[in-house]
Amino acid sequence: MAYTEFDAEDIGLLVLGIFASAVLVGIASVEAFNVGMSDTFTVSGIQTSIAWVVSVATLVGIVITNDNTELFSKDGLDELRESDMAEAYVYATLGAAAVLVGWVFFPAVSSFFKSSDLWGVVYIALMTVAQVAVGWIY
Repeated sequence: MAYTEFDAEDIGLLVLGIFASAVLVGIASVEAFNVGMSDTFTVSGIQTSIAWVVSVATLVGIVITNDNTELFSKDGLDELRESDMAEAYVYATLGAAAVLVGWVFFPAVSSFFKSSDLWGVVYIALMTVAQVAVGWIY
């Protein structure tokens, strides 16, 4: 764990998160051992993909590896808002978390970001900024 710098595990998680984001919006395809990140599965009637799970895991992983687990507490939102981060990074982080939740519960969210490559790139940028903000700036 280091402040204002990325550790090796943060860089790995960031790159994996970017790949997962690109797969989620349909810009890229990532496959290994006959398993693609775009492969889907259903849990409790909610269908999602491996890429979504990886996206969530990379964001959570960066929070954990930087000892920022107070963000998971009930006062996490206040902690984020009261931090020294610029408001743009705070909103990017909150927006990324909201989009990840909305992705599986509101099909219009995923449809919107998949509707054109431009919105797909915006989604990838949002996820990347959130991961950098939580991993380096916070």
